[in-house]
Amino acid sequence: MTHYAISSVAGPRPHNEDLGFAFDLAESSIGVGNPRVLLGVCDGMGGHRHGDAASAAAVAAVGLYVSNHDGRLEPIDPEAALAEILACANDAVENLDGAEDGPSAGSTMVAVLVDGEQASVGHVGDSRAYVMRGNEISRITTDHSLIGRLVAEGTISEEEARSHPRRNVIERALGFGGHDGDFASVALEREDVLLLCSDGLHGTLSDAAIAETLSTSWGPQEAVAQLTARAVSEGASDNVTAVVWSRRWERGPRSERFRKRGILGRFSGGLPA
Repeated sequence: MTHYAISSVAGPRPHNEDLGFAFDLAESSIGVGNPRVLLGVCDGMGGHRHGDAASAAAVAAVGLYVSNHDGRLEPIDPEAALAEILACANDAVENLDGAEDGPSAGSTMVAVLVDGEQASVGHVGDSRAYVMRGNEISRITTDHSLIGRLVAEGTISEEEARSHPRRNVIERALGFGGHDGDFASVALEREDVLLLCSDGLHGTLSDAAIAETLSTSWGPQEAVAQLTARAVSEGASDNVTAVVWSRRWERGPRSERFRKRGILGRFSGGLPA
């Protein structure tokens, strides 16, 4: 039995350029058997119309890739599959550049392929993936941004990064001539929680605040709803998106199951129960 949910809110902005997605890759991912699911978050850039279009084009490319692989991506080399997914999404976003008005569009993407007890991660940009084990949260990805690089170099702290005037400068993204992603894998334990999110969430809430919210939630739907609402209430200046997956809550009284093959989220609130 898999459990996942998406919440994506515009926050203080008049429009939402984020988009979350989840695709079940086999019938065995719901019910008995090993879970197999592809999760992701895209954060579009380039202004309202172009940012919306970029994230939508990227996710549509992911859906087409999954469909062309019979909904299963099996047999697969996880990193090779994620690299192909990023490349297809990049091509889709670059094809938007023919628009006559406005700047080029771009999008971040973080994608996680869960296959049984293994989670494989591919990403470009500053949308993140985390894993929480017990009450401890660890970041899997490294931001492809100016601020991410400055933090990694020790030039500024994580706290300083939240208010840095150049925190929105992305150094790698789909559609801007550089879709070369980074890849990682994590061996999952039964109670682990995976979180994917846009910078509207992680740029507002500390890792400790994110872990606190996850650890006190009754299920994935409540977790994503509380995370996005908390980020907005604590002053998020951007769109806020969270995708959560875990088997942690499967025996809980408020478990949710979503049986659609593909689920997208770009709306105010989370998925309906």
